[in-house]
Amino acid sequence: GQLRHPAGLAVDDKGSLWVADSWNARLGQFTADGTFIAWAPDSFNRPTDLCWDEQRGGLWVAETGASRIVRLGADGSFLFAFGKGELDFPESLALDADGNIVVADTGNGLVKRFTPSGVLLDVLGMGESGRVPPLRYPQAVATGPAGDMLIAERDGAGLRFFRNTHRSLQPLNSPLPDGHGCGFPCDIEMVTGLIRTIGTTT
Repeated sequence: GQLRHPAGLAVDDKGSLWVADSWNARLGQFTADGTFIAWAPDSFNRPTDLCWDEQRGGLWVAETGASRIVRLGADGSFLFAFGKGELDFPESLALDADGNIVVADTGNGLVKRFTPSGVLLDVLGMGESGRVPPLRYPQAVATGPAGDMLIAERDGAGLRFFRNTHRSLQPLNSPLPDGHGCGFPCDIEMVTGLIRTIGTTT
């Protein structure tokens, strides 16, 4: 069947493309040229983001509608999940250099870092002594070298940069591509510490 609101992509170690078919509540596997291979065995409640685990193999899924993160095997089979009671509509995830899972906890207005077994390590976004405002609906997160992070906020359409060496979360001075800060940032990527792509929706 057709995809309905595809919201996340990941490429596995064999070059296959995995797609979060969000409104159809499923994940699809495709060849690099777009030929359909298979659907993952289980259904999902509004999956919105995917990440392939290069260190351990398999997929991580932000299952937004269920407010949890799901771990899948290389074939898309369910392994385990975490985040129930800790996350509220998570919309994005990424892996850091140590293999930890960084999650945009959108409904709670936070970014959280978990171990691969689901143990909470860090919480960002609550503000810093009145100097840096709290995060406002973080919708996308990307990781860079040395634990740095780039966070896109939906409410205000801004970007925040977390520099791990300073343990600080600062706004970026650069506006989003529309030039005046409107539109919702929906995806970001960091390559060698730089922004490579930013998607926006209105």
